[in-house]
Amino acid sequence: MTENSDKREAMISKITALLSKAEDKGCTPEESEAFFAKAQALMTKWAIDEQMLKISGKQLDDKIVTIRVSIPSTYFAALIHLWDQVARSNDCIVLQSKHGSNCKVVLTGYESDVTTVQLLVTSLTLFAQREAQRESKASGGDYYFRRSFIQEFAWRIGARLKEQRDLNIKEVKDATGQDLLPALVSKKDAVKDHMAQNFHIGKARGGAQRSDMAGAQAGRAAANRADIGNSRVGSGTRGALGR
Repeated sequence: MTENSDKREAMISKITALLSKAEDKGCTPEESEAFFAKAQALMTKWAIDEQMLKISGKQLDDKIVTIRVSIPSTYFAALIHLWDQVARSNDCIVLQSKHGSNCKVVLTGYESDVTTVQLLVTSLTLFAQREAQRESKASGGDYYFRRSFIQEFAWRIGARLKEQRDLNIKEVKDATGQDLLPALVSKKDAVKDHMAQNFHIGKARGGAQRSDMAGAQAGRAAANRADIGNSRVGSGTRGALGR
């Protein structure tokens, strides 16, 4: 294992431990927020360091990888949107694989980005499902309420991540004079080329789904409460900091 791989593994272990503490049911909101904030600080430093090293022309052992992650079939269509929104903000691409109750996300991108997507989506999913259940119980909502909640939550998180990503790129350029956008576009193009060479990608087909307006509004409000903070370079994500 190379020095960079060792550092990455150590960073992942620290971030995972912090997120686990933040998601503990025994945590107070203030304690959870503190753990999430610390985890994001590590993600941000990691992302900035790696991106600047790439731009400087130094060799990193970051390679394009593909992983498959099983996700709950109950809200599969809504959760796919959440994976897609976070992946887009991390220069990754998501495909879906669904055979009956066997539902999986196929995620492709540079290894460091893929790891970040996994960590952030896991946290956001736990937050969204917890809030959807709470809001549903309070308002007497049903399955359609909760599904609409998660779907709208995903769309709103995606919009916020894009805003944060654009802001982060501007801040780095203002502070260092380094324009990250060309490097990020090049990175995303490399992932697309990898996908084209290794997967048969067809148009996704989906039928109209029954929605619940109250659930959608509650999901949007929850996404606004999720503190994504200062975005990481190259992804615009901060993690699911539920308040």
